[in-house]
Amino acid sequence: MRTGGGKGLRMYKKIFSNTFASREDCEMFLMVLKQQWPQMKGQLPGARLEIVHDTETPHMMQAVWTLKDRAQAEQMTELSKDVILPYRRQLAPKSVTLEGDLNWSMEF
Repeated sequence: MRTGGGKGLRMYKKIFSNTFASREDCEMFLMVLKQQWPQMKGQLPGARLEIVHDTETPHMMQAVWTLKDRAQAEQMTELSKDVILPYRRQLAPKSVTLEGDLNWSMEF
């Protein structure tokens, strides 16, 4: 078990939860993410992006970023401004963002 004060736990999370008007809009946005982010590979060393899409709520998705720190999160936001955000603005999902230092983690 590791706690927030534990060595090696220093990570920053940024989670985007999006609810789109339709399944089609959500799938279109997922396609954009899967096409555009790989083109920027190598620009965020050590970062990880995970996409969650539940088939029972097909109009909803989450993008879960694990980053080194807040500075890298800001760098990720800058990278997304020209490529990802225009699509997000056009599709206009209801969105909630949560970000902060990883407080606690446990492996089972």
